[in-house]
Amino acid sequence: MGRIYTREILEMFEREDFKILLFLFELVEQDETHCKYKVSERVNPGVTRMKELVHDKDADKAYCSCKGFEFWGIPC
Repeated sequence: MGRIYTREILEMFEREDFKILLFLFELVEQDETHCKYKVSERVNPGVTRMKELVHDKDADKAYCSCKGFEFWGIPC
């Protein structure tokens, strides 16, 4: 990754990658073309944020309700 991203983007990616430990993914719905997940993020003790993630199997792409990937280029 160090060869692909600038130092600043690599550090942002590493911070975001570490945050994955705070997320819980739950499969909500699945069909032949899509998988839908409920994503829970522990922000603080007693505070949880909810997001929705959809995986398009045909296009092999994921889309999140927070639009983090579209905005930053890094999936939440």
